[in-house]
Amino acid sequence: MKKTTLRILFCLFITTMMHAQTANYDNYVICAGSFDPIRPLGNDDVPAVRSIDFTSLDLDQTLAGIQSSVIIGSVQFNADATGEVTWTGFAFAEAFNIAYTFMDDLGNLSNEGTLRIYFAPPALVSDQFFSDYHAGDTTPAFFGMETVGYLSTVYPGFTMITDGAVTIAPGTPPGNYVLQYYGFSTSCPTPVYNATITIEVTPALGLISVGTDDDISVGPNPTNGIVSIKANTAITQIEMYDLNGRMILSSTENAQNVTLNIELFANGIYMLKIATSKTNSTYKLIKK
Repeated sequence: MKKTTLRILFCLFITTMMHAQTANYDNYVICAGSFDPIRPLGNDDVPAVRSIDFTSLDLDQTLAGIQSSVIIGSVQFNADATGEVTWTGFAFAEAFNIAYTFMDDLGNLSNEGTLRIYFAPPALVSDQFFSDYHAGDTTPAFFGMETVGYLSTVYPGFTMITDGAVTIAPGTPPGNYVLQYYGFSTSCPTPVYNATITIEVTPALGLISVGTDDDISVGPNPTNGIVSIKANTAITQIEMYDLNGRMILSSTENAQNVTLNIELFANGIYMLKIATSKTNSTYKLIKK
């Protein structure tokens, strides 16, 4: 009888040692605007004859004793008596790894587990504007980390890539296209609506005329820096603008032939406004 009792006690001891208090890895994704509490002890283990002491959740392993709160960066994490963890503050697209321990109802300490909390970035909600693109171009990407989207407005010739860039099919006519899109985090299912992209598609080269009375030539286009402008009547004013609409050059003239030197300007696309005694015309000028 005594041997049987000792054998049972020994088996219970071995079972307890094999199934110690185990803090497992926890990974939570927090969507923007969510403050629902999380329970890191929900998947942790204790022996069958033991129970978790939820008040013993220790979030800071650098200090002695049970620390029910820890501050990391701009976020403070707090554990309550039920083992739930809440936080104050928020950090977009940032992950926090919290080393934690707990005890069972007899005070036996667990191993050190990891609670990973990732604050997902909000979906992009701002409107976008891309000027002076052409058929066959692709706009820049504008989605943030772990954000994807798709066009909800169906326009033939426009396709959104997962990073937010929009491809413009060859042969797309010039014009301003207003496209609505959905953007959402890959970690959070709720999309953001009513954001738009406006894409200005312009001719690949040449003239966008306000008047057509005069025969004006601009060349070479593209240019390395020296531009020759010729007209049938006297050219009175030349202005050059960058794609942000800022005037970067202005010249008053009174001649049919004008040579413009833009060698000191950065390579890129500019708008050249030319006024004569009869008309005003605007050209797209490419500096290489």
